[in-house]
Amino acid sequence: MKDLIRYLISLLVSNPESIEIDVQEGRRRTIYAVTVHPDDLGIVIGRSGRTINAIRTLVSAAASQDGERSWIRLVDEDDDADFDSVDEVEVLEDSADEVVDDDVEDGYGDDDYGDEDSDSEASSDEDSHTHDNA
Repeated sequence: MKDLIRYLISLLVSNPESIEIDVQEGRRRTIYAVTVHPDDLGIVIGRSGRTINAIRTLVSAAASQDGERSWIRLVDEDDDADFDSVDEVEVLEDSADEVVDDDVEDGYGDDDYGDEDSDSEASSDEDSHTHDNA
């Protein structure tokens, strides 16, 4: 996995020799802490995080083929807000997994978010117009 991550990121950055990847084994997943040259950090993150999320998706898919779970964490050397342990990341990810699982169980898909609220708002708007005319 480490080689795949290094390859994908090296295609994007101007300073591929600065890529460092530390592997942290958690209880249920492996976290790859990636450090890149500060000038390349924005390129790796991408607009609204799209690039790093695409890399995470590819690596997660590759890891799942081997029966593993993985996560990529970008390390900003100037930022003290970085996670100190794998367990902290796992707790946050487990919370996110629960929300997604609950939504899937409730029958919500990507296209369904907000539809229920907007339909009820539309009907309440119609009701208020009916009462105003009466």
